[in-house]
Amino acid sequence: LMILAQSLIDIGLENFSILAYGEQVFVIKTPEQVWSSEAFLILLTLISKCNSNMASRDADMIDIARLMLSQSNQGPKHLFVFTDGYSSNTNLLQIAIDKAEEQSISVTAISVSLDQTGVQDSTHYKRWVVAALPKTLGQGLKHLFEQDPGNVLQQTEEYMHGGKLDG
Repeated sequence: LMILAQSLIDIGLENFSILAYGEQVFVIKTPEQVWSSEAFLILLTLISKCNSNMASRDADMIDIARLMLSQSNQGPKHLFVFTDGYSSNTNLLQIAIDKAEEQSISVTAISVSLDQTGVQDSTHYKRWVVAALPKTLGQGLKHLFEQDPGNVLQQTEEYMHGGKLDG
């Protein structure tokens, strides 16, 4: 997640949100807030808290992120969900993903783990990446979006070069 956040900043996409979820959903960063060392520390604290229980409010997190994204008029909208692929409520998860996609918000599941995850077997996520190590995540995302007909990376590049992010 830290690598993804820094990569977005490096390519000039600083208006992103970060939410963490477990038994509860936490908004770590809104598009208006700057990614800072304070936000980083809050995220690390909440990740350990979220990982200490077995509940997963993934559907609630997707709904909150969808509502936040629907308020923005800027560029393509994409939601990256860091997950092990196992949801506490698969019916609500599917409804949340469907609502996001109905609003033209692409949803991609990301799992970074040496262990087996449920992401590959999930019928909910149409787009997913599993990386055994964090350093391979960028290559996995690049490969995914090069193969994807909706090519979010190309859309984002066109958006940036269209002058909308450059001013």
